[in-house]
Amino acid sequence: MRKNIDIYRSWAPLDALWTNWAKPVLFTNSPGKSWNDSPLEIPDIVFNCDFHAAVIIDLPAEQGVLRGLAMAKLGYRPIPLYNGVYDKNAVSVVKVLDIVKALWKGAELLEEMNIPFDAPPAFLLDSNRLGIKKEEGMFDNRWLIFAQDMPSGKHLLQHNIDKIIVMGKERDVNYTSDLADILYRYQEKGLSIYRYDKGELLANSIHKPYDYRTLFYRSGQLRQLKRNSTGGFGAIHYYGGGG
Repeated sequence: MRKNIDIYRSWAPLDALWTNWAKPVLFTNSPGKSWNDSPLEIPDIVFNCDFHAAVIIDLPAEQGVLRGLAMAKLGYRPIPLYNGVYDKNAVSVVKVLDIVKALWKGAELLEEMNIPFDAPPAFLLDSNRLGIKKEEGMFDNRWLIFAQDMPSGKHLLQHNIDKIIVMGKERDVNYTSDLADILYRYQEKGLSIYRYDKGELLANSIHKPYDYRTLFYRSGQLRQLKRNSTGGFGAIHYYGGGG
């Protein structure tokens, strides 16, 4: 089996424009004994490519990786933003093994694609990142996306990107609070926000989130999660407040 760093570099080549935003967290693990050689089922999507748009794919489990590979076939650069730790020896709140397997299997496919170094980004998120079920002794690997985890609106505009297209299961503008916070920042900078729905792009106006740009927002969100000794998201959950 190939080395972890090789798999990571398939997704985050050193010379690619958006590599600095790729998260290495899930690439520190391999699928191990759960690995199998069954091919990935990459969906066929109807999408009128707009290379002045950045795409945010907010889908559960490995579906985000599969949609990212579909976008790669159309000339986008998929950027994994998965930031929840995988512990093969624990029962985790957020199930990420299928994501790990899809990332490993998808690496070879990406290497076969001739994606330009400056291809527009398709950022990959797990819509299950804030999984709701947690019990004493579970490995709490829930996580959030913050503004610094993605390029600023100014940076996107400097690279001729003036639109954000969200691919997810939400059917209205009420995205999860962490993503809504980022989308509203983009909207403030003048980027247009669209929702992808069955081949159509539907304009969205993002409502200003509660506690927007306040310390209470970040601290309140982080209080719900468990950090480990390295600062990442993932620790055993105890009702007594330990982590």
